[in-house]
Amino acid sequence: MAGEGLPPVSYRRFSLLLAADFADSGVAHLAYSGQVYRTEDGGDTWGKMEGAVGVKKLIESPAGRLIPLASGAVYERDPESEADWVRRPVDFGFGSEPIVARFVTEQLAAAVMDGDVYLSEDGGRGWTRIGESALESAYDYLISPRFDADHAIYAKGAAMLYVSIDAGRTWVEAGEGLPFCEQYGGPECDVNLLGAVPTDDGYILYAAVRHDFHTRIWAARAVGD
Repeated sequence: MAGEGLPPVSYRRFSLLLAADFADSGVAHLAYSGQVYRTEDGGDTWGKMEGAVGVKKLIESPAGRLIPLASGAVYERDPESEADWVRRPVDFGFGSEPIVARFVTEQLAAAVMDGDVYLSEDGGRGWTRIGESALESAYDYLISPRFDADHAIYAKGAAMLYVSIDAGRTWVEAGEGLPFCEQYGGPECDVNLLGAVPTDDGYILYAAVRHDFHTRIWAARAVGD
């Protein structure tokens, strides 16, 4: 049975991170109840990676470095032993879950938590708060894969999608073309931001849109300057 080695499933939120070559390697990591688990067989069996505690979110650099974001710290594998974690303290707790974070380049990473925007310019080791979102009642954030160039963050509001191109300081509506909805979150109407895939001239945003009790995948193209 798939999932052998994981604790019993509960309502608690978890963070799943598939390796870039998951289809070939079967490697994935899971943050659950503050612990990190690893599978090398596509999820059939899992083993706990001891030493990292209070983990809230997992992110992976383009080169494949696993960075767990934890309460009051970030972790990184010791480059010498490759078996032990190096704990790097931070002066905040990475906010309440869910946390949205991604690497943009090998050195640049961005995160949104509790409405605050954070930036790391040293490969995810150190983080600096660069701004506070002015968008109230926002959730389901998505960070642009070209954040280094466009500083764009997308968010779902009560009944509209929004985009900021100044790292969350100001927002404009970005849901043109989507079906009208008076309130997101109900069984008849909702939007979930799925991800963004880089292209040669920008990136493509994907969202799952539920309208009139049917869910479909929508896409929008963002073109760089």
